[in-house]
Amino acid sequence: MRLGLPFAETHTCKCGGIVDGLGQHCFSCRRNNGKIIRHNALNDLIAEGLKIAGVTTQREPSNLVGANGLRPDGVSILPYKLGKSLAWDFTSPHPLSASRINEVDTPSLAEERKMTKYTNLLNSYYFQPIAVDTFGRYGPSAKKIIN
Repeated sequence: MRLGLPFAETHTCKCGGIVDGLGQHCFSCRRNNGKIIRHNALNDLIAEGLKIAGVTTQREPSNLVGANGLRPDGVSILPYKLGKSLAWDFTSPHPLSASRINEVDTPSLAEERKMTKYTNLLNSYYFQPIAVDTFGRYGPSAKKIIN
């Protein structure tokens, strides 16, 4: 993929979209099970890293659903910073998807969108968006929490 060489036959995805030989449709398809598995694996990795740092977390808390129906990927059980528990939400945008192709800094913009989505949590939680695009570029907030 990084070389831009085709590796698959063109076919129709179960969502109805066309998958070309470069296979990039899989990074933006909402019905791609592999995308969900990767998302969960990376959230497990974030939770494990926080655990190693001494921060106890809970994944996908059911009691923390905002007015917009969204819930973050995880929260810390105890206060994390500024007397607030940490709440995080991870995303992995694909910079070559049709909706992102004109964005210069996909991870930074993805983190900004997460901050907008979770404004209702900012008074009660220390919210940390974490964006790492599919090419491995980190957003500034992701770099901060990883460090």
